[in-house]
Amino acid sequence: MRLWRAVTGRTILLLGVAAVLGGAHPGAAQAFAGTTSQIGGTEGIGLSGTVATFSDGTLLLPCTSPSTYTATIDWGDGTSSAASVDQGSTVLLGSCNYAVNGSHTYAEAGSYTYGVTVHGPGGAVNTGSRTATIADAPLSTAGIDFSATRGTSFTTTVATLGDANSLARAADFSATISWGDGTSAAGSVTSIPGGFAVAGTHSYAATGDFRFTVAIHDVGGNQISASATANVRATPTVTPPPVTGPPTTTPPNGRPVKLGLSRPVLARGGTVVVRVSCPAGASLCRGRITVTTLASPRSKFAALRTAHLLGTSLFIVPGGSKAELSVRPKRVVVAELRKAGSVGVLTSASSYDAGTGRSETVTLRTTLHLASPSP
Repeated sequence: MRLWRAVTGRTILLLGVAAVLGGAHPGAAQAFAGTTSQIGGTEGIGLSGTVATFSDGTLLLPCTSPSTYTATIDWGDGTSSAASVDQGSTVLLGSCNYAVNGSHTYAEAGSYTYGVTVHGPGGAVNTGSRTATIADAPLSTAGIDFSATRGTSFTTTVATLGDANSLARAADFSATISWGDGTSAAGSVTSIPGGFAVAGTHSYAATGDFRFTVAIHDVGGNQISASATANVRATPTVTPPPVTGPPTTTPPNGRPVKLGLSRPVLARGGTVVVRVSCPAGASLCRGRITVTTLASPRSKFAALRTAHLLGTSLFIVPGGSKAELSVRPKRVVVAELRKAGSVGVLTSASSYDAGTGRSETVTLRTTLHLASPSP
């Protein structure tokens, strides 16, 4: 029985590794004999250890130096690498035993046939193949609440996604959003610091709170889902201002000027502070900010392995002005934030300009500052 040890420190059991080379010393090696049980691992997690053993000659004569042999491993996923050959355990008057060692990281789950080729003295070449079974890495996700205006199309981030597979790409995932109003649509998955974000475009025909669900699938067949709430409000009634004074500036291409968000700060009192800027081209901005940690599946802090909603805050800001908003996370989450020292966060603001009736959602993906906010 041999043990494979993952580069990450995780141990994976490999039973009965016995790819055996037989032959007379000093190396007239013959074909592989014996059997090897399949090896197992997890996508994105490096594996390192013995992939085969062989014997050549007997201890009646001095054993050939392991450096005399060379070995290559074809991992079955389109890649290959050189292996090292080390002296193995020996038995008095028994064979000269050797071990073939290699390391590799499989990018995707699946079953792979890997092959081992050993070149020995005198031009002898021996080969053998076995099976590696690689499992899906675990996923984590969290839904993100947001606000919308009835009858107005919007695009917003609805969930964050984490994958323990360090080699995962956004293209590996597909998402479906069930909006809670009887309709569903595909979502888009993009890379963000520490993981991925799922966004969708929709328009609600009625007001109210809609519980939506995001279902995520990866190419290996793994799947996970998360839910959150969309708060849909009525379209505000707009009274046109009197036409006096200098003409107002029209936003480029008729689009609303963008609301500004500052990088969040974790104050010493345990609150997260965010500044919101209402653009000068707006008469009044009102809405809600939401601050969520990004999932970090490999974090040593349990509270940060999945995304957490730190809090929300409502705001009303006159055009051209700024407001400082505070949200208060749970104490246990604050403690983990301080221990971690550097935490990725997603801040989103859903708002509308009371003067024009335009609505928008803006997001800021950044690192949470762990210091007191400036006055």
